[in-house]
Amino acid sequence: MEVPNYNRDATARQVAQPNIRPRLNRPARRQVLSTTPWTFQDKLPYFVAVIALIVVAFSVITVSNQKATAQKTLTATNSKITANRNNNNNLKQDIATLTSTDRLTQIAQEFGLSMNVSNVRNVR
Repeated sequence: MEVPNYNRDATARQVAQPNIRPRLNRPARRQVLSTTPWTFQDKLPYFVAVIALIVVAFSVITVSNQKATAQKTLTATNSKITANRNNNNNLKQDIATLTSTDRLTQIAQEFGLSMNVSNVRNVR
């Protein structure tokens, strides 16, 4: 085998550089697509979706208003019920006070009445 001779011609050789042109910043070309006009069949699903969205929005608003009205009516009814219960309790307390045995005995004595024990029956 032969040994390569690296010592021959030790001078530097010039390498030819490729001729490179500077790039210009050009906008990318866009492909122009041909557009076809929309037909009724193309527009129909969008139209139906918009109408359905409007109907749902009005339904939500209506239900919300009905709920608020019902809540207001319920609150008013509950306050009336509470007032009636308080009134009933006050009247029951007045009845209990007016029909107490002590009061009835006091009124009877004022009018000169007396209790006849033989005429009293206890009913069970």
